[in-house]
Amino acid sequence: MATVSRIFRLSTFSLAAGGILNLSKDITDSSRKSSENSNLELVLVQIAFRHGARTPIFQAPCKELEPVTWNAELLMGALPHTDINYELKHLSGGPKPFSKYDDCQMRKVLKGGSPVGQLTKVGQQQMYELGKKCAKLYIDDLKFVQETCNPQEIFIRTSNIQRTVDSARCVLAGMFGKEGFKGPVTMHTEDEEREVLYPNMNYCRFLKNWVKYTVAHGKDEIEGFNTRQKQIGEILNLNYKDLKPAVSVHLRDIVVAMLAHNMEIPQNILQNLTLIEEQAVQVFLVTQCGMENIRREYLSVAIGVFLEEMTDNLFKKIVGQSPYKMMLYSVHDTSVAALLLALDIFDNKWPDFAADLAFELYRDKDNCYFVRVLYQGEEKTLPGCSGPLCPLEKFKELVSKYFIDSWEDKCQETKGN
Repeated sequence: MATVSRIFRLSTFSLAAGGILNLSKDITDSSRKSSENSNLELVLVQIAFRHGARTPIFQAPCKELEPVTWNAELLMGALPHTDINYELKHLSGGPKPFSKYDDCQMRKVLKGGSPVGQLTKVGQQQMYELGKKCAKLYIDDLKFVQETCNPQEIFIRTSNIQRTVDSARCVLAGMFGKEGFKGPVTMHTEDEEREVLYPNMNYCRFLKNWVKYTVAHGKDEIEGFNTRQKQIGEILNLNYKDLKPAVSVHLRDIVVAMLAHNMEIPQNILQNLTLIEEQAVQVFLVTQCGMENIRREYLSVAIGVFLEEMTDNLFKKIVGQSPYKMMLYSVHDTSVAALLLALDIFDNKWPDFAADLAFELYRDKDNCYFVRVLYQGEEKTLPGCSGPLCPLEKFKELVSKYFIDSWEDKCQETKGN
């Protein structure tokens, strides 16, 4: 991870530019619906989206799911209408770095020949449709970006994992069509040990230690955990004491992937999806986003640098130090969930395949700036804001508590052992 520039550290930005920009002007009732207000100009759009449907990443926790076949001939390979030319480069401009995680996943093959954790044709179509939705809004309706992909307007960032790379490719194909590119489109990624687009517990010792701790003790923080775990054991005909704490997460991962691909689910599991989902979401929250008593600190390490980067982008655009009008981030469910929690708008639902979280920056005729957040296309009102259009100063106040001075140093802490 390239060290995040502190030129735009928000605690000092107001002093540097506050005399020029009005950052905290209140908005009237008539201006809250940005799409209906001609006095507001869209300046920048940033969208973080989860990858599309993929093959499972966990082994089946019960015999009923072991026979499932993931046919590579049917599921793998690029859909023709999404198969655009692209190049993946390091953020520094160098070649794509090696991904140990991705290489390991590609070596694990499911019954039927499909590697684990790979974007399928179903997932590709989901991302293509997301791209078409973006095109309808930002190209056709708002005329915000050009009909052809302009590298001076569009920035694409992805984790160095093939399912997110493929998802970004499909979103771009949906937005611009196969004819909307003048040569290969460039996507940017980072070394996996320095990646901050998701909670990087594989390389961040602080996160890894807390995950180990919460897997062992987090169940004590979850109300009703033991009761639901016993019920899941009964559903699977297994002794609940032999079940791993995260069995619901593993079970959900496989079942949701099967549902996305119209596969038949065993009736005993299908009839109890609500129970499995409830348990999985609670386990997911404490293991991937931190227990309640340390969640703010955990989220700062898990997603704080990513959140700061997106916030910096707003200010760089305002002062003319960024040419981009749209910045796309192809990420993971853990990324989206952590961002929603940091914004205090998490709905206690696991982010769907292709779930998108958009940050729109607007300017009014008085040169005041506002941020509008949309999740799955729905406007969200952030805490401390009187409506969906949040004054930039309020947005800064909400998110800056998750910024940290040195991600690398914090990751070396052994707290949580």
